[in-house]
Amino acid sequence: MYADYTGKTVNANVLNEVVADVCQDEPMEKLMRQYCRNMHIKYGSVQFMFDGEQIDPSETPDSLELESDYCIDVITS
Repeated sequence: MYADYTGKTVNANVLNEVVADVCQDEPMEKLMRQYCRNMHIKYGSVQFMFDGEQIDPSETPDSLELESDYCIDVITS
């Protein structure tokens, strides 16, 4: 049984928020792509950061040791 995490992505430049449910064993790419769709931006044109480190799309909430209601920074150029 896997618990769901509710992840929040916050765009540091625009202060828009996207909330997505991601299971602890699902790749973070799901959250990343959902953010890009909702913001109407091209996937790969932004960086997703957690605790100052860039997130690899294949990482999972479990591998990143995320707790519920975590916040991910989205850096745009």
